[in-house]
Amino acid sequence: LFGGGGGGGGGGGGGGGGGWWWCWWWWWWWWWWWWWWWWWWWWWWWWWWWWWWWWWWWWWWWWWWWWWWWWWWWWWWWWWWWWWWWWWWWWWWWWWWWWWWWWWWWWWW
Repeated sequence: LFGGGGGGGGGGGGGGGGGWWWCWWWWWWWWWWWWWWWWWWWWWWWWWWWWWWWWWWWWWWWWWWWWWWWWWWWWWWWWWWWWWWWWWWWWWWWWWWWWWWWWWWWWWW
């Protein structure tokens, strides 16, 4: 691999220089490929992490909002139902008491 530029091995310093150049070129290419691969991998990992974090945050926010809304709605409905029931019961009791009182008064008189 390194002796490909030697020209048979008897070319003196020139052939050795060619082999050195080929080694340097191979090293540079390997370093560049490794750097590019590392950079691409880091960028992909960073993008994936950011997307996952954003998705998780959005999902949590949406779930929290939905839960809060549901809880508020349920509480409001329950309060309204309770108030209505209490009011109806009070009104019925009052009406019944008044009617009974009137009837008793009429009967006694």
